[in-house]
Amino acid sequence: MKVFKDSAIYLAGELSSKLVPFLLLPYLSRKLGVEGYGSLSYYQTFLSLFLIVVSLTQEGAISRYFYFYGKRSLNLVVNTGYAYTTIIGSIILIGCWIAQSEILFYAALSSIFQSFLNVQLSVRQCQKKAWSYAFIQFSLTVTGAVFTVALLEYYQNDLVEKRILAILLSNLVVWFFSYFLYRKNAKSKKYQFKHYQSALFYILGFGLPLILHYASFFLKGQLDRIFYLSQIQ
Repeated sequence: MKVFKDSAIYLAGELSSKLVPFLLLPYLSRKLGVEGYGSLSYYQTFLSLFLIVVSLTQEGAISRYFYFYGKRSLNLVVNTGYAYTTIIGSIILIGCWIAQSEILFYAALSSIFQSFLNVQLSVRQCQKKAWSYAFIQFSLTVTGAVFTVALLEYYQNDLVEKRILAILLSNLVVWFFSYFLYRKNAKSKKYQFKHYQSALFYILGFGLPLILHYASFFLKGQLDRIFYLSQIQ
């Protein structure tokens, strides 16, 4: 019975994460207009691309590590993955700064915190904390909607940028609290440099072969959108 109960909770969390953005669509269409909504899709495509690069499917690596090796050194893999995301994300942020694109900077920063948050969701799922998983999903969608409405009602210009900023703020706030709770329950342990090195090789070994797989899906479904919208703009 517990399996069915947990499955129902996970399903409810996933549905809530899809339902609120769906209900937000008419509002976004009205506030942004046709051209603005097209621009939003354009920059969200970049967000998806950045996420592939900075995350390297760490959530999958976390799940595999947990089920193969247990939770004893799980924190080592989590923190090593966060370090990788921070370094690669910083390189992307520098590129956005050189390009002088504030909206791409927000998109890149949002992808970093979304990667952090995906890892926290994966940890909750591995530990069978269904309620915690669903609460994070629900909190993310609600805060995203609240920040979006607040920013789009307060500002009159650059509304597409404000929507990306709302996504960033939502990812940041929810990740901060979820990571705080994770650190509170995780056992603190000191590791040597070689342990972090092994964890990094594990993440790279798991993620690099899959990045081509995810990149192919991205190219198939998103590249034409980038090309088309860039020509319009």
